[in-house]
Amino acid sequence: MKFQNKFVNLLIMNFILLLALAACSPAGSGSDVEPEVDSVTALEGSSWVLNEFGPEEGPTAVLPDTAITLTFTDGGINGSAGCNSYFGEFTQSGSSLTFGAIGSTKMACPDPLMQQENEYLAALDTVSRFTLEGDQLTLEYEDGRLIFTEGTVEEANDEAEMDEEETIKTIFVGPELVDCVGVAPQECLQVRESEDEEWSLFYGQIIGFEYEPGYEYELRVTETEVDNPAADASSLEVTLVEVVSQTAVPTTPESRPEGSELQGTSWVLTTFGPTDSQTAVLPDTELTLNFDGDQINGLAGCNSYFAEVTINEDGTLSVGLAGSTLMACMNEDVMQQESDFLAALGEVTSYTLSGNRLTLHTENGSLEFVAATMHETGEEDAEVVDWETAVSLLNSGEVVEIFQTHSLDVTLTLADDRTIKTVEPAIDDIFQAIEDCGEPCRDILMATE
Repeated sequence: MKFQNKFVNLLIMNFILLLALAACSPAGSGSDVEPEVDSVTALEGSSWVLNEFGPEEGPTAVLPDTAITLTFTDGGINGSAGCNSYFGEFTQSGSSLTFGAIGSTKMACPDPLMQQENEYLAALDTVSRFTLEGDQLTLEYEDGRLIFTEGTVEEANDEAEMDEEETIKTIFVGPELVDCVGVAPQECLQVRESEDEEWSLFYGQIIGFEYEPGYEYELRVTETEVDNPAADASSLEVTLVEVVSQTAVPTTPESRPEGSELQGTSWVLTTFGPTDSQTAVLPDTELTLNFDGDQINGLAGCNSYFAEVTINEDGTLSVGLAGSTLMACMNEDVMQQESDFLAALGEVTSYTLSGNRLTLHTENGSLEFVAATMHETGEEDAEVVDWETAVSLLNSGEVVEIFQTHSLDVTLTLADDRTIKTVEPAIDDIFQAIEDCGEPCRDILMATE
């Protein structure tokens, strides 16, 4: 009986020991299920440098001396596409990943670099999923994969700059300086990297190079990236290594870019809209237009914008799809004006230039600009006259534009770009005076604030 009790007690003790061991074992041990990885946390705040992209069986390596980077922020992305900076949004769910509309700066770089940049940004548009293994990020897109290594933008730029300092390249410099616009009007060199390319504008100087108009130069130079360049300066510091050749070339108008008469001036919008109901720019806002080779840029009232432009000898002009910064302004009227202005730019078909006035024509209306210097000094230079004198000027046929503010002050712009101000005629009086004037006033542009 005692033996039996001891045996039962032993069984009970073993059972209790087994229960204790089970309680101390890690939860889920022995299971094949991996804990879910928080991929959002893994991506946000991380920076990556592109190594190669394209089909899995034949990927293309990033060009030497360039750095393409991708940084994930809180719901957004930014980085360098090799030439320009870009920005956008991303959406991630599990291993699925997509990017929203991507904007970028519009600096022009050599053709191979621009081709690589365009292919990279197009690939981002079709990314659908990602994998993350150690320090390697792989994005799968429609035509292949983008393979990145973890690294910061600064590290990538430092490596690119070290390589660039050792790179010597050949460039050609044209025989004429060309008007161009940075922060202020200036003159730019015309440069290209091969004799088959079109001339492009170069903002800045070539260190050690003494330029003389009337000669086409072949130079060997080095290029180094500049941190935080000025708005009217090149992003590259170019240093002369050797003048290979200096050839005399007769300067001709044909050597200047198409539409060069528009270059070198910052244009300020005064009115826009249908021909018979032009709208004045809102008070305390400024909408500007600068021509930079085959591109335009400026301020749209709240955001900066940029777009490609095509200018032909016959006066036709077209503007490509505009990109802009994405700042939201509190004033809804300013944002609406900005949207209307950018939409109107996309409808431009031709232009006319008369002295300090530029008109961009659309199918049903126009956008009216004045040179920035005229815009800045117009109020100070305006002569004030009584209404009877203003009517006499109307009848003379010298008036090309009438602008009335909310205060009922009226500004008359004359054909020679002079401005005349008169005070408080009723709006009906203005229209009656124009009607009585007849033929001399037929083409007057009427705008109200």
